[in-house]
Amino acid sequence: TEPLIERIEPWIAALTSALLHVLMALILLSASTPTMTPPQGSASGGRIKVDFVGDTSQPDQPVPSPTPVPPTPTPTPVQPPPAASPVQSTLVQQAKNPVPPQ
Repeated sequence: TEPLIERIEPWIAALTSALLHVLMALILLSASTPTMTPPQGSASGGRIKVDFVGDTSQPDQPVPSPTPVPPTPTPTPVQPPPAASPVQSTLVQQAKNPVPPQ
């Protein structure tokens, strides 16, 4: 049979975990709620409808329609030059340890 401490060890761990969770919940419940300050400006960055009062000194001018721009031809992509090998090789006449033929 198992010793007593090994039998009650999971119960001790579960009770300790539950106690810590209850303690954290009580701490969170007793903490004061943060206060939010109102944003600067009455519209808080939103859109505002503006009504102008009075007559303008200039007559209404029609808004010119934008002229259609013909699509520009797509240039052909330029092929990048082949990448240089990151390995630097040096030509030797007689190698000290030549690689055996396969």
